[in-house]
Amino acid sequence: MNIEFVSEIQIDKSTSKAIAKLLAMCFPGEGHEGRDYFKQLPHYRLLAYEDDRLVGHLGVDLRVMSLNGRPVTVVGAIDVCVVPDRQGSGTGTAILQRLETIARDSDRVDFLFLVSKNPLIYEKLG
Repeated sequence: MNIEFVSEIQIDKSTSKAIAKLLAMCFPGEGHEGRDYFKQLPHYRLLAYEDDRLVGHLGVDLRVMSLNGRPVTVVGAIDVCVVPDRQGSGTGTAILQRLETIARDSDRVDFLFLVSKNPLIYEKLG
């Protein structure tokens, strides 16, 4: 498996369509409506491929928030998904671990922010 960290402005039409298809498959009826994002266009993407097939996705959203009056940089994981036939294979874990590594290696990131209807995968990773 190959995981690519890609700036949003580098996403071409073909990749956008593949992401939209993956999101529709993983989040049926939840409002993606053919888009390659849900509510917020991410700043970056982590894209997991097996051969040339997109098997996993994680949108990376950057925000500055206030914590006790102090600005902090927060990286949010959005639209995290893995194709159904690869769920349970470690693909989601690998994508999340890659995001954690990127955040830890940065001097600018103070917090990771993860939201999910099913937080089990996040809890397994600590």
